[in-house]
Amino acid sequence: MPVTLELNSDEAKLIRGIAKTEGAIEKLTQRLRELEREGKRTNDGVEDGMKKTEKASDRASGALGKQVAAYVSVGAAIGVATSALRAFQQQEDRAVASLLAITDATVRLNQVATSPEDLKSLQARADALSRKSGVDANTSRNLVFRARSEGFEGELETIFGLTQLIAPDASANVFKTGRLFPGNTLSNRALLNASLASAGSSELNVEQLAAQLPSVAEGSAAAGAGVVESLALQSVLSGQFARGSTSADRIKAFGIKLGLPGSGFGGQGIIGGAQALAAASPESRAAFLGESAELNTAFRKVQEQLPQLIERRDFIAAEVAKTGTSGSLINLGLGRATGDPGLAATLELQRAEQGLSITERDRFSSSGASKRAAVLNVQERLTTQGRSQAQIFAGRGFAEATRFLGGGERAITASGRVGSRIPGLVANRGADDVEGIAAEAFSVLLDAARELSVAAAKIRARNGSETEDLTPQTMNGTPRDR
Repeated sequence: MPVTLELNSDEAKLIRGIAKTEGAIEKLTQRLRELEREGKRTNDGVEDGMKKTEKASDRASGALGKQVAAYVSVGAAIGVATSALRAFQQQEDRAVASLLAITDATVRLNQVATSPEDLKSLQARADALSRKSGVDANTSRNLVFRARSEGFEGELETIFGLTQLIAPDASANVFKTGRLFPGNTLSNRALLNASLASAGSSELNVEQLAAQLPSVAEGSAAAGAGVVESLALQSVLSGQFARGSTSADRIKAFGIKLGLPGSGFGGQGIIGGAQALAAASPESRAAFLGESAELNTAFRKVQEQLPQLIERRDFIAAEVAKTGTSGSLINLGLGRATGDPGLAATLELQRAEQGLSITERDRFSSSGASKRAAVLNVQERLTTQGRSQAQIFAGRGFAEATRFLGGGERAITASGRVGSRIPGLVANRGADDVEGIAAEAFSVLLDAARELSVAAAKIRARNGSETEDLTPQTMNGTPRDR
């Protein structure tokens, strides 16, 4: 189908009515004929490449021409045409936004990748995890980075399989905590069960608990405590302070003190060390604690909560023993999530959203980002040249319209250059010359359409090539500004 611009009888009457100046009708007719001839000559090269955009192009071109004729306001015409194209913009804009959202995370993956192929593999794995779990692509990439950096790549499927029970970052923090205890033999799944047991009877949820565990572990491990005791300490003592982070700091300070060489109370864990300290003489206890408010408060809280600490420790240990059975907290939680209609529907929706986001990003983001950059470059260039706000607006409007008609970077630039000329017509002719402004504005629009038609032909005719190599076209016999 040739790229042409046709006028029906009513539109032709309208153009004749407003083009009162001598020669205006001949000028407009000449432009239409030139456009039609150019379209016929380039039809064979354009047809295949333009199939996907010709309907949108026809509608947008018609909207631009009719609005210019009806309102004599090029700004209004551009606004109407651009609004009509919003539906086409959304898909490309989503793709570009998705690309920008994952850029930092992709840079991090590049830091740990061993080759270009490995980088692609890491990104593909992250996308597969997002599709399966409904977790956004930025989070999945950051988790893949952590897994490679911290050595739990083999656990990624487990982490993303539990997203309706434990947030991915929280699971990663729990795994990290386990590595802070020398001699820890609990599996990562057992660590997660222990964390669920700890949070289930605490003021903290799993995510809050997991964020504070590294600080707790530093002191607990120094005192000889294990993971289960550390979880029990934070689970119980977090309720004794205004913030969970405060209890974590107190446990850390007390445990480090107990573990110092020569303290006489180390190697027994924090609960055992506190019991031994309580049994020591007042002089020995005072010498150990000194005047530190942190140490004295931590010791007092452990003593006050000793029965609850021991009970919580034993409860967590019992739940750890259930790991891998149908009665484990993980399996029970997953069963509840599967049976809940709301959670099941949410997971289905999130998976669909991520699948669409990834597909759109892969298909449209690169070309979309380049074309958006071309539009911004048009605006920047016109601003640098000192153009008026009206010229900048019109130039960007034309560039935007061309972008969504399927034009590439060079076509966008050419269209922006043409569009920026239109506001000058008003100043040159005077505000009262309505008919002349309308006629000349429409003529410029035809010039723009002709240039884009020729550009499209050159691009598409080369065996469907996506690369542009355009020679600037002429309008009214005068080469346009570069």
